[in-house]
Amino acid sequence: MNLNVQGQRTDRSTASSIIALARPHFLIPGFLLYSLGFMFAVYNDGIRALDVFLLGYSVMLPAHLAVSFSNDYFDVEADAISKRNPISGGSGILVKRPELRPLALRIALGLMLISAIMATVFYLVYDPAWYFLPFAWGGNLVGWFYTAPPLHLKYRGLGDLAILLAFGLGVAAGSWLVQAGGLTWTPVIWGFPQAMLVVGILHANNWRSR
Repeated sequence: MNLNVQGQRTDRSTASSIIALARPHFLIPGFLLYSLGFMFAVYNDGIRALDVFLLGYSVMLPAHLAVSFSNDYFDVEADAISKRNPISGGSGILVKRPELRPLALRIALGLMLISAIMATVFYLVYDPAWYFLPFAWGGNLVGWFYTAPPLHLKYRGLGDLAILLAFGLGVAAGSWLVQAGGLTWTPVIWGFPQAMLVVGILHANNWRSR
């Protein structure tokens, strides 16, 4: 009986650690940026397609979650000596529980696979522009190589550019792409200020953490 209770506590502890690794609060700004791209498309073309919006978000959601797991996996040594806060420094879970590192890696890869599959489903169902799949898969790769070898974008002075392109411009442009079926310069122009805001917030936060 005691072993059963202990096992249940261990399972709950692991589940809570996985949720903390996912950093679900990061999904809020991601969803808002994605919704902004949707509003761009509605304002510009009068497009209103909730089913397209939701299926498109099913491509972004697992990709966004995957970044939290892969970044913590590859950044565990840096996270051990960094100051953590709600938006930087990692979750700290893998520093405290290194035995979860293999699981975090598997979850990151699984989420990227789900994102790639949903992107393929979207492409087959709605037939957007040919570059939709490279756009979606490329977003996953940028998130992965932000900290993963051999590119290590974060540590080669390309971290800000990766965030600007993938999380700033990429999310709003991606939402426009799923709604309109193709891209113009409009979402890029409209999305640039929000991309710079995202980068600025990260810089301000890093400055405060020193």
